[in-house]
Amino acid sequence: MKKLLLIFILVSTTSNNSFAENMFNVRMSGVALAAGIFAVEADVIVTDNISIGPMYIKYPSSNIGVSSHSLSAMGARANWYMNEIEEDGLLVGAFYRRWSSKADNSLASGEANANEVAVLVGYRWMWDNLNITAEGGIRNVSFAGAKAQSATEREVIPGGGDSYTGPSADISVGWFF
Repeated sequence: MKKLLLIFILVSTTSNNSFAENMFNVRMSGVALAAGIFAVEADVIVTDNISIGPMYIKYPSSNIGVSSHSLSAMGARANWYMNEIEEDGLLVGAFYRRWSSKADNSLASGEANANEVAVLVGYRWMWDNLNITAEGGIRNVSFAGAKAQSATEREVIPGGGDSYTGPSADISVGWFF
């Protein structure tokens, strides 16, 4: 195991790959930001043509009277780039997100979860470290279950039945470092 780790370190530090200069790209969704939603993704560059990384989305919490609601998602994404990552070019990506929603008021509280998967095709434009990516594709969101509770009763709703399949699109702005 130590030999394998040593070989990996030697190859990665002596390699002349273009991704060695910038290892990370952090992107924010312009579409979501315009709607008041915080959506950020981070790419960890694995090879000249592949990146993987986490995703996070947080909708603004809403409070109406004595009721409150929150919605967020966390997930992971992988991308393949036709050209090298830090060049203009076509990309194909896929992601998985786990959505979580919570609601409370003076009489009851509840939470629901959903799973989302998507496949996207897009194009990235590069200017030094700044980049803009436009992409579109198809996604599926499936209900994963819910729990509701009041002062007198509790209900658990199993997931697995409801799902939505439809289009997905985004424009994001990123920075390589």
